[in-house]
Amino acid sequence: MAPLPARLLSAALRLPRLHAYARCLSTAPPKPLRLALIAGDGTGHVTVPCAQKVLASVELGERDIEFVPLDAGFETFQRTGHALPASTLQDLRGCDGALFGAVSSPLGFVEGYKSPIIAIRQELGLFASLRPLRGVAPSGARVDCLVVRENTEDLFASKERLEQGGEVAVVERTLTRAASRRIAESAFHWARKRASHRQQKEALDRSAGMLPRPPRPARVTIVHKANVLSMSDGLFLETCREVSRLPENEGVQTDDMLVDIAAHELVRCPDAFDVLLTPNLYGDILSDVGAALVGGIHVVPTANTSDSFVLAHGSNIVTPASVDKSANPLATIRAGAVVLFLLHETGPAMAIEKAVQATIEQGPFTPDMGGIATAEEVTRAVVKRAQYFQFMATMPGESDTLLADPQARTHTGMRWGGGPFFLFTLLSAAVSSVATVRAWAHYLAVV
Repeated sequence: MAPLPARLLSAALRLPRLHAYARCLSTAPPKPLRLALIAGDGTGHVTVPCAQKVLASVELGERDIEFVPLDAGFETFQRTGHALPASTLQDLRGCDGALFGAVSSPLGFVEGYKSPIIAIRQELGLFASLRPLRGVAPSGARVDCLVVRENTEDLFASKERLEQGGEVAVVERTLTRAASRRIAESAFHWARKRASHRQQKEALDRSAGMLPRPPRPARVTIVHKANVLSMSDGLFLETCREVSRLPENEGVQTDDMLVDIAAHELVRCPDAFDVLLTPNLYGDILSDVGAALVGGIHVVPTANTSDSFVLAHGSNIVTPASVDKSANPLATIRAGAVVLFLLHETGPAMAIEKAVQATIEQGPFTPDMGGIATAEEVTRAVVKRAQYFQFMATMPGESDTLLADPQARTHTGMRWGGGPFFLFTLLSAAVSSVATVRAWAHYLAVV
């Protein structure tokens, strides 16, 4: 239990919030954020509850989160005959977003089965897959790029058949101009937004007396194989180039790269990329190549988005949940933060992201990261840090986002419980006395 002075101070600081609640009694309560939770298969039953605990630990202002557990996956298929039950799809349409755990799709053909996450993408029109990649590569290069992948067509449409008595397998690949244009517009939107944030961050640093490097310009790299697939990838490349010539994209640098060369360059010099724009299959592969450079797929999230819905997930690798309580929950926790960010809950989203970054740097670590911690132990550490960072967000100078240049420059390098550094931070932010007192009270209460 926290010391009595800290508890009293924390209680006193809640009075303004209680007053705000009292003012709202005469009006209808704000609509909660409805978030579907789909554990799926295997380790999803471990990592999704961990992400739920973290999401429940942060404050969304006047809104609450309403969690809606739903069924989908191969285990559901074996039990009901449907990998994505109609009831699940109907309930998803009534939610603001969704968090997906993992799915153990069989490696061979199974009559009547289709990957539920692919089905959700197609049914809800989640046309854009966004995977932010950031961290320090083994080469020492700082990685900060975003893979924007078309999510509804290409080979993932699963149009396959056997011919000549099963001796020949044929697959149809479809790329349309409409889908290519839509994903290109999304990629250029994020390139502009990331560049704008970098400029804002540079201005903040300069106003604080720092001498930052000039921010990188917006850049989109179109990934294709048009030298071989001249019609399908040629259409994709041509359409993306048309979008690059729109007036709003005048300041965005645009180049294109063959997919095999892109994989090579992503490993060789990952810091050269800003936004990679890809068809479905190439993006699926390149996003995992990039994940390997920044800690692995167990710490990297992915968001599947439309104009009105977001579904996010961590790793899709499945191991039996009953024997894997040490599964790494960080990617799924980060996926929860991405859902909040894309639903305009930026403050709590950044608190969670910074907490995950601090945990990646300081531990505790699950076995895949060289430690012995369980998923529950990692989750407790993230919860504590997320609550701390949410209080610290009231300090001056906080300006970070998840997908637009998400590199956090504040606090994540400190060791948890590092008193001298914390005191220095409080003194440097003393111009905001209320924020300082609140952060100090929270530090005493939770550390």
